[in-house]
Order: sequence, then C-alpha cells, then structure tokens
Amino acid sequence: NGACGFDFKYNKTRYTDTDYITPNEVLGIELARGCKFKCKFCSFPLVGMKEVASYIRSADQLRDELIENYERFGVTKYSIMDDTFNDDTWKLEQYWKVFRDLPFDMRFWCYLRGDLLVTKPEQVPLLKEMGISQTHFGFESFYPPTAKAVGKGMDHQRLKDMAYDVKEQWKDNNVTLQASWILGLPHETSHTFEKYTMEWLMKEDCPIDIPIVNTFQLTPKTVENS
Repeated sequence: NGACGFDFKYNKTRYTDTDYITPNEVLGIELARGCKFKCKFCSFPLVGMKEVASYIRSADQLRDELIENYERFGVTKYSIMDDTFNDDTWKLEQYWKVFRDLPFDMRFWCYLRGDLLVTKPEQVPLLKEMGISQTHFGFESFYPPTAKAVGKGMDHQRLKDMAYDVKEQWKDNNVTLQASWILGLPHETSHTFEKYTMEWLMKEDCPIDIPIVNTFQLTPKTVENS
C-alpha cells in the first residue's frame, strides 16, 4: 500500500545474529499478502484479490532473502504463510524459477486448495520440483450440500482422488498431507460426517497423514450480525 509508505512487493525479513537462527530451523515466510478467493466462513482480511501480480513479492527480492538466510544461518526450510499458496499457476511459476536456481535444496510447508490441484494438474509437478515437504488442505466438508453452502462445492470423490494422486506423485519428497474439516457447518450432521468423511479417513490406504476436525462456533457477535 503506497499510501502508508509500505509496498509488500519489496517486503523483506532480515534476521540478526542475536536471533540465534539454527540450520535446522523452519522459518516463516510470506510470499503473498491476500487471497483471490472469498470462502463464506473466512474472516481473513484482503480476500477477493483479483490481480495476482499486485499482491505477491518480487522474485529477485525473495531470492536475495533466501540466499542470505542460507549463507548466514544455513537455513533451507520454510513455512510459507500465504493464505492460499496455489491460488494462481502463474504465481507458482514465478517462484519455481527462484527455488530451482537456489544453491541449496529448498523444503517448505504451505496451505493449498485441493480443488485447484484437480482443475490445474500442472501445479502438482511444479510444487514437487519447488521442494514441497508438507501441505495443509482445508476441505471443510465432504457432504455436497454443506460444501456448496460454504463455497467449496467440488465433488468429494474428485478431492479424495486428488489426495491419492499427489501422495503418489510427491512420494520422492516424502510429503506429509494434513487436512481439516469443520464440524457444525450448515446441513452437516453426525451421520453425514461419518458417511462422507470418517469412513474414508479410517481406510488403511487413506493418504491423509494428519486429519484435523474443528468445530464451528458461534459467538454473540456472530449471531448478532447474522
């Protein structure tokens, strides 16, 4: 935002020797500030961003920061804090060019939208080559009426097939798949959650390594504004 004298494109985090960064540390890093999607349950700021190039970091600036952290501290692992790392294939391609030319093997954790890996399968090998090590999917619900109600209406079977597929394609990276669901969303019941989600999670070949079930909670302010 130029009005306040801050341009995220050239944002950089610089650590000092007194931060005591170690080579095995996983540093948090933000490559984009904002998200192009507007999920109905999301309260994050800067959602619905349209021009991807306007809210991502400069590739050259990012390369300089990653190399500096490697040369000074030996750091090669990062947790990418973007609301949705794979919201745009062009964005991934820009950072793929950065990661592939680093003097070390990059490893990172990030949040991904699973439906985009279905509709944009070219992202899967890109992420592998970039060094993906762990990812989180916010599936929210596999029950069709509920998924549709919160803006994530892709058929649950396509998402499950995607999870098996990326687990196989990323096996050389030994990628950990984490996923979350929100219990208590409209139309979801204990019966539908067991049928569409729990039965799948209990299968021996289920590709999700870390399943997380959160409960949807209404605060007085939420009720007042509904």
